[in-house]
Amino acid sequence: MSGIAQEVAKKFNAMREVSVIMHVGLYDHHDIISPNTIGMPSVVDIIDESCMKTMRQLWLNALENDDAASSAPILGKEETLFDRFESLLKKAMAPKEKDLTAGFVKAAAYPVPPAYAVKLPLHDKGLRIEILSTLVPFQKTRDMLLRLEKVLDAPMRALQIGHTPINDVEALRASGTVVSTTNKLIYN
Repeated sequence: MSGIAQEVAKKFNAMREVSVIMHVGLYDHHDIISPNTIGMPSVVDIIDESCMKTMRQLWLNALENDDAASSAPILGKEETLFDRFESLLKKAMAPKEKDLTAGFVKAAAYPVPPAYAVKLPLHDKGLRIEILSTLVPFQKTRDMLLRLEKVLDAPMRALQIGHTPINDVEALRASGTVVSTTNKLIYN
């Protein structure tokens, strides 16, 4: 019985409510993202465990590369005393926050950032499919985006992906995963 309970708990922990905003590129230029966006309704989805090694490494790489991006000064910005104090405080706190986040990412069963963006190249279709297959670790969502890639007239230019854990019994019932009564679990 404990094996079944562990399997249900594992599946429950992998379930997420996923939302995607898709930016469609209508212009044949690499730097222009058109204002055409499609907000897709949230779906209950399951994290694909085969993507977790790649997602973990990419997140850790992003944490390491974040230092270089945040240390660049903003041109033309006048710094007040408050701004200077705030930047010094951020620099003092940054190593601790980075260490805590890196520790979390290394230990997480499902190291997928709660919200992230994916930018897709316009012309290399094989690379586009590889990026979608790797950087969208949600099964139904990835399949839907791969199908859309084949039928859209204008290519997807960027995706904003967000997810939250499922903790709603009604969502579980709707997904067909488990139906709970007072003392019994019925598995579908």
